[in-house]
Amino acid sequence: MTDKIMQDNFLYLQEWKKYNPGFQDTLFIEENYLICKDNDKINKVDISKFYLPEILYNSVVREYLTDDALKPIDLFEIIRLYKETEEMNQKEQRKISKYPKIKNIVLQKDENEKIFLLIIDEFDKKYRYDTENPQKVLQLYGILKTKNPNVTLEDLGKELQNGK
Repeated sequence: MTDKIMQDNFLYLQEWKKYNPGFQDTLFIEENYLICKDNDKINKVDISKFYLPEILYNSVVREYLTDDALKPIDLFEIIRLYKETEEMNQKEQRKISKYPKIKNIVLQKDENEKIFLLIIDEFDKKYRYDTENPQKVLQLYGILKTKNPNVTLEDLGKELQNGK
């Protein structure tokens, strides 16, 4: 997969160089890196998992790719920021799938009349939480919700650990 991405990245950069000659001697792809020569400084970023054509979805970037006003270092920084933003989004998605948001917490009684907390996550998965003090957990959850409406199972778990 990386080879295909890098092959496409190389082809797109070559095409962009045709439309903006200022990129010609300053932007290169070597191995998995986009390299930008800016005066005496060499900047590089790993783009092996980033598909360069994705920046074309941004109409402003697309428009300026053919404009000499867009300097090579500017394009490099745009790509670097796009890549970092994508990585942060992917990390957040992994966290969300590992620690889903809590949709609701309710008090329940089991068949033996024992009170427990039923925690329901954003995927409607249910968790039973047995505690001697369910009101304290509900209160803690309420406090967390006032700070951030998207409380995850991890958030609540950390607060419960800190409170013990």
